[in-house]
This record gives sequence, structure tokens and C-alpha cells, in this order.
Amino acid sequence: MGDEIALGARILAVVAAYEDAITGAGGGAPGTPADAIEDLRMRAGLEFDPMVVEALVALGVEEGWLDRGWAAGSSDAAEAA
Repeated sequence: MGDEIALGARILAVVAAYEDAITGAGGGAPGTPADAIEDLRMRAGLEFDPMVVEALVALGVEEGWLDRGWAAGSSDAAEAA
């Protein structure tokens, strides 16, 4: 309601930014899933919902495309939220 951004839109924003980062569609060079997540974590709380970013990390670990040890360190923004 009001100024809140719907959950679906927050999820789509994170997924789109992730896809752009790993494919290079956003104008940059294609990156690794870990690099894309690191960038999202740096922008969490500023541009992206920290809880949605960390849910993507959890999914990546569960599905095996992110290393569990690397992904265990959550962003400061996610902890602050």
C-alpha cells in the first residue's frame, strides 16, 4: 500500500539484476554467480530488499550454484534490516 513496493516487484528486481550480472546484459562483462551475489549484497538495503537478496543466496546454496562456505557470510545491510 502507499509507497511500499510489492514483494513480487522486489523479487523481480533482484532476479533481473542477478541475470544482468551473470549474462552481461546490463552492459558489463558476464560474471560468476558469486560475483553477482556479492554485488547484490553490496546494494542490499539501498537498491534491493536485503531479505530477497539473502533468499536468492539460500536458493543458490540449496541448488548448488553457490558454495555454502562463501555464501555463509551475510551482508551488513542484511543484518541491519
